[in-house]
Amino acid sequence: MSSLLIYSGLSSLLLGAILGLIAAIKGFALNNYKIELITKPNPIIKKKLQKYTKPALLFFIIGAILLAIGISIGLTT
Repeated sequence: MSSLLIYSGLSSLLLGAILGLIAAIKGFALNNYKIELITKPNPIIKKKLQKYTKPALLFFIIGAILLAIGISIGLTT
């Protein structure tokens, strides 16, 4: 049971990382491939990236919870 929770937590974290990477690449493309150290937030780009950033954050939170539960069950048995 603990290994199932650990692996599902890790896979959820991996999925969140992939979605976060897609959001970063799309944000870089929407910013006309410019890297600026001091940038003003652009609400148009933020709105376009929300379909990737919200699920990525959700997968990170769910993955961390599942991983913590799996590790705690594994350590107690």
